[in-house]
Amino acid sequence: PSDADWMILEEYLGMDSGTGTGQSDATGWRGTDEGTKLKEGGSSGFEAKLAGYYRYTDDGSFRDRGFLTYLWSSKNSGDNASRRVLYDNNVKVYKDHTFDKDYGISVRCLKNN
Repeated sequence: PSDADWMILEEYLGMDSGTGTGQSDATGWRGTDEGTKLKEGGSSGFEAKLAGYYRYTDDGSFRDRGFLTYLWSSKNSGDNASRRVLYDNNVKVYKDHTFDKDYGISVRCLKNN
């Protein structure tokens, strides 16, 4: 999904909107409890699993399973991409646009009708 797709979902779940001024448009930790709603067992039905991540420059194993999940966005800039982050002990959603593409992280697939 694009960054705009993620923002639509976050705003639907209650995050403040507003181009350039709302929480959904900001980076860093944003929202109130949208992260909890998106995680497995949350109220949104999204059911994000805390799958951790993989990085080929590490020892070849997955890291932080059960603790966090990174989710790609289609927004790219050079060697970096946009992502969302959900942590087991944080109710908010983290967003940045400078995540290294060397990581293997989760993808949310969208179905065309």
